[in-house]
Amino acid sequence: MKKSVVLIVSSIFFLWVSSSQSNEQKNNPKEEFVSQAQKMVGHYKLVKDSDERCSDGYLKFVNDKIDQGLHLSHHVFVGPFGEEAKKQEEGYCQVNHEFSFSAQGVRQITKVSRCPAAHKQDESITTKALYFKGEDVFFEIKESGLKCHFVKAKGVADE
Repeated sequence: MKKSVVLIVSSIFFLWVSSSQSNEQKNNPKEEFVSQAQKMVGHYKLVKDSDERCSDGYLKFVNDKIDQGLHLSHHVFVGPFGEEAKKQEEGYCQVNHEFSFSAQGVRQITKVSRCPAAHKQDESITTKALYFKGEDVFFEIKESGLKCHFVKAKGVADE
């Protein structure tokens, strides 16, 4: 009797731990975003733009490495996701990256601060967002008002 109670308790504990780990994996916003981004890789056509930096292009991970970030055409970029959040470059400024992930997008805030006098003009805050709706990709830079809307190109071969 004692062994069967221990066995039942052990089984319940194992199931609880397994479901907790499964929920943690399912609820990891970065992993959900990366999974969605991998499905979205491909050629895109520009639908609407507010800046000349928006142009048709190919959405992919930089050098096919997830942590290096995502880019679309030549000027749309978010990341790198694996970089240290705070970095002080010798003789330059402190650069902080903060990321907020959801299953459908990422927001990146980059703060450049504590610059030496020769680089004071480089101090800034940039807020970028890249997100998915259906087969469309949207990219925005809050401070400049840049907004790009891309739709998946049909009948274009992948790179």
